[in-house]
Amino acid sequence: MSACNHGPFGNRKLLVNAGLDPFELAFLQISRYFFAAFSDPETRHWTTAFALAKRSWGAIHGPAIATGIVEVLDAMRITRRETFMFSNPVCPNCSAKISDHERHLMACVVAVRKGHRAKLNAGALMLFNGQEPRVFIAALDAFIGGFGLGVLDYTSDDLVRSNPSRNL
Repeated sequence: MSACNHGPFGNRKLLVNAGLDPFELAFLQISRYFFAAFSDPETRHWTTAFALAKRSWGAIHGPAIATGIVEVLDAMRITRRETFMFSNPVCPNCSAKISDHERHLMACVVAVRKGHRAKLNAGALMLFNGQEPRVFIAALDAFIGGFGLGVLDYTSDDLVRSNPSRNL
């Protein structure tokens, strides 16, 4: 996964234009390393995911938040039948873009954090192509609620103490 041919990008947009806050950017970056580990276990990218979480939220919160992210992603993998297209986290060119599938996932994360159930349902319909997203929504609700990660639950200084986008 470290070598990259920079494609296919399809409708990928620049990540800087996605409107994600520092927590959401870290969630996406950590997710990408888990996706890479799922697709090629020998890369051991899950270790980088946990290291990034620890660097982003400290030794106490980081591993627990990374575990919560994996639980959300596992719920998505259980429900979703189609291949999930993600940007290569180790390629600077690819990781600067966000895929449509990543956009739909992050729309769900943002909707739960902001308490927008209608936007969550719309985002989940797009993410799961009309399949029943109950398992995923329950996991995402438990993750965000369990850690108090709603937008109004914390300030960026509470959990995001470093720039999660810097290289490890």
